[in-house]
Amino acid sequence: MNRRARPQVRLVCIGAAGTGASQFAAWSAALPESIEVWPVLLPGRERRIREEPMHRIDRIADELTAELLGRVEPGGPHWALFGHSFGALVGFEVARRLLDAADAAVDGLIACSMPPPHRQADRLPVASDGDAELLDWVRAAGGVDEVLLDDPRFARWLAGDLRATLACRRSYQVDRLVPLDCPMLVAAGAGDPEVTDDDLEQWRFCTNADFERVTVGHGHFFLRSHQQALLELIADRLTRWRSARSSST
Repeated sequence: MNRRARPQVRLVCIGAAGTGASQFAAWSAALPESIEVWPVLLPGRERRIREEPMHRIDRIADELTAELLGRVEPGGPHWALFGHSFGALVGFEVARRLLDAADAAVDGLIACSMPPPHRQADRLPVASDGDAELLDWVRAAGGVDEVLLDDPRFARWLAGDLRATLACRRSYQVDRLVPLDCPMLVAAGAGDPEVTDDDLEQWRFCTNADFERVTVGHGHFFLRSHQQALLELIADRLTRWRSARSSST
């Protein structure tokens, strides 16, 4: 993590299944000095590969929220959440917990490429947890290089991480949706096979504040192929949210 001298917002970034914190490594250099990027590395990924993956979103959100609250500085930067795919669900739950905390402030949530919490359990991308079907799923989504899938050890690890992610999604049931009291931006690539237009529009019911939906590039992993466009969008919206927050205080 590249620390800023005087950040105004800390952007917590949570990636999709089978990804780690390293995908956000270049973001700091491309974003304004007012935004400090906090990439999240979940157990079982990258340098935490020897740790057991978590199988429940509520546990992930509880642990991550506790870590963030331990870093709150009186009068310090606000938080914002960015979540891609599975990370969007985690981001939603962390935002909710931070908003419930007396000493934390959340400027907004950016949720990408995922059906909303109250619909995601009915929109799982595969029916089986077998390695072959899981790897076919990520291959179809364009999430990994074919050369890597030819490595049996990598393929075995990736299937395990995908399996843990599906377990999280299956156990994450939202019977009563409680909207967030912060702005929300929902983004996806055109033609993303993981979400429909209606899925994305349904995020509107997840906030009591301003809602915006945009299309950036193409496909499920648009944040890689259209990274610059996404970062420009993030910088603009975080600046707008910060300005709106300043105007209201």
